[in-house]
Amino acid sequence: MLHTVLRVADRHQVYLLYIEINAGFYTGPGLYYLPAWQYGLGTSDVPKVAVLQSSTGTFWESVAGVVNVTGDDGRSGTVNAILQASSVGVQASNGHTVVPGPTLSVDGPFACP
Repeated sequence: MLHTVLRVADRHQVYLLYIEINAGFYTGPGLYYLPAWQYGLGTSDVPKVAVLQSSTGTFWESVAGVVNVTGDDGRSGTVNAILQASSVGVQASNGHTVVPGPTLSVDGPFACP
């Protein structure tokens, strides 16, 4: 299982980046595709990437993309994801709560200490 939360901050805002690949999917280094969510974080259904925008409380859920885990320990790799704002948030998210509209792209490397 890969479950990580990375804190990203600038002078005005804090963002939390979630990467979650639960035990039913995680098999070690490799590609993990990101379909639309069925259930919220912490539920063993599909690989997920999310961003919580602290200043507005907006929670963005992955609807497409891929996580490439490259480190043997599963703690590094790259993420390339398209996210849409959730209408409900992290606890009540499911495939029917993603609001069509603006998207957010997350693209780049990640590494956990």
